[in-house]
Amino acid sequence: MKKKILFTILLFGALFPFQVGALSGNINVSCDKTTLSPQESTTCHVTGTANEEVSTVSAKVKVGDQLTLVSVKTDSIWQGDGDGGQIELYTDTNKSGTFAIATFTIKAKSTAGDTNVMIDSVYFSDAAFEQFAISSVTRNIHISTPVVEIPDEEPEAGHDNTPSTSTPDTNYGQNVDHKSSDATLKSLTVDVDGFVFDKNKVEYQLEVDNSIDVIHISAEATDDQAVVTLPDHLNLNVGNNVFEIKVTAEDGTILTYRINVNRLENVLSNNAYLSKLVIADHEINFHKETTYYVLEKVTTSSLDLQIETENENATYQVYGNQNLTDQDAIVIRVTAEDGTNQEYIIYVNEVSKTPNIPISSILCVCFLILSISLNVFQFWKHKTSHK
Repeated sequence: MKKKILFTILLFGALFPFQVGALSGNINVSCDKTTLSPQESTTCHVTGTANEEVSTVSAKVKVGDQLTLVSVKTDSIWQGDGDGGQIELYTDTNKSGTFAIATFTIKAKSTAGDTNVMIDSVYFSDAAFEQFAISSVTRNIHISTPVVEIPDEEPEAGHDNTPSTSTPDTNYGQNVDHKSSDATLKSLTVDVDGFVFDKNKVEYQLEVDNSIDVIHISAEATDDQAVVTLPDHLNLNVGNNVFEIKVTAEDGTILTYRINVNRLENVLSNNAYLSKLVIADHEINFHKETTYYVLEKVTTSSLDLQIETENENATYQVYGNQNLTDQDAIVIRVTAEDGTNQEYIIYVNEVSKTPNIPISSILCVCFLILSISLNVFQFWKHKTSHK
């Protein structure tokens, strides 16, 4: 069934002439070993890079006469196969950036020398199934001369043991030193919750809260001779941020790992609730969603209020809490972070008529009464003494 779907997709693309469009990219192949002994096998990795979404991939794995293509295994992100080295893949979740395509195993034949593997006839299709040709890529493979060990044995009796006068080939049986093409990472660390490194995965999708404005990345190459290049800047803008880690192998092979970090927008709170409302000398059944309160027998010209907002970024203003009289209303207006307003109203139903006499006046009256009393007493005493 998958092959039928794939055939339909590829046929749709073939019915229309290829046009030069926005989709562009390249394909890369790296092998675990580029120097093989006769009959030795190695695994090679095929990755692609594109500036737009890729819906299908078509390519052909070709090997030199001194190599045998053993098997091809496509990456799990694709559907399709690579039978006989003909890679025909499609996906429901289009890929962009750097992505894995397939791995294949090659085996050296008995003939020593230089040969190669090639990824040829490469086409990427965009999200509308329009095909674009991608340049081929070749990786050189060296098959070394087998090492022949000369047994250390005593010569048989009767044989002529005179050394030969011919000069031996001192390079016979020695492997030629070739540079490594391993451009993979052994470790990759990103200080974002949920990040887990997978050595077979080259692209990651992460999401962080708006409060996080910078990340930290560290990486270590599998091969000691490979060079890891980290991004220069790790600051986060709101939205998607792309960070590329490039690994350059000893032989110049480059593999790029991509970290996509989506920094969320700063959403302002609309919380305009109070968490605390206490009125001195009055008991109220406060609840944040109850916005009307009635007070009886108020004996002061203003209320002593203790107020706290539920959100620390919200603010409040108090209106009308001066020179209170009957039927007055005190308004507490709460303004949320995003500008949302909510009002709590305290109605004063009865204000005591007891005059609010300053203590200084009371003291003056008391002193006056005391003075008058002393004068009366002195007058009475004086009058009594003259009778």
